[in-house]
Amino acid sequence: MKRRRKKELRTKLISILVAIALILIVGIVAFGAKIKKAIDEGEEINGRWFLSLIYPDKYAYSTEIADYNDYYQLMADDDVAIILQDEILEDKAKLINGQPYFSYDTVSKIFTNRFYHNSDEKVLLYTTSTDIIKVDMAEGTSGYYVSGTFTETPAVCATYIGDTLYISADFVKNYANFSYAYYSQPNRVQVYTKFGTERAAKVKKKTKVRVKGGIKSDILASLEKDQQVTVLEVMEKWTRIKTEDGFIGYVEKNKLSDEFEYTRPAVTDA
Repeated sequence: MKRRRKKELRTKLISILVAIALILIVGIVAFGAKIKKAIDEGEEINGRWFLSLIYPDKYAYSTEIADYNDYYQLMADDDVAIILQDEILEDKAKLINGQPYFSYDTVSKIFTNRFYHNSDEKVLLYTTSTDIIKVDMAEGTSGYYVSGTFTETPAVCATYIGDTLYISADFVKNYANFSYAYYSQPNRVQVYTKFGTERAAKVKKKTKVRVKGGIKSDILASLEKDQQVTVLEVMEKWTRIKTEDGFIGYVEKNKLSDEFEYTRPAVTDA
């Protein structure tokens, strides 16, 4: 009888120990996965990181993605944010057949005021010392006239949305020196009209760009190691930067290399 009880007790004890061992193994694997994920995302495994496991509300980094439409103030599906140099403008471009178009007012303010728009005849004119360039929107054709000779283009050079005239970015580039790059999700166009030396840095390890300087701020973008960013403002723990694809936000200062000078090549082909 006593032997049977001892055997039953031993069997129960072994079962409990096996269960505890399995729980520990699962916990270790899960903990290891958390560490791997943190390292992959560029987090440092330090005292703060361990505290974030115990007190996530205080120490854990936010994983919330920013609302891009709110960040860029995009009100319609075809709105395109304009980032001029290092500033997000109130003016919006439009996406027409996959290409960015600037409003006539935006073109006049930023690029050149030498376009002339006759809204009654639906004609857009640009005059050089030797030629008159004309876009006739009433024809509905893809192209323009140079002193009477028609040149066809892949897309319409200018068109109306409501009462507002929009001009193709590629067409404007023929007559103004600037560079631009369009990016989707969200729609935005990075524009440079001034060229020269700017402050830059490279990302030392994978990290996030946040709307504000703080670990609880929403995420704008992810940065990979060795990616170059423009440095706008340096603070005690955070640095305000701009990515090449037009996100302006904050990264932790210790995730960036020392600043260096970068010269953006000038555009002179207009």
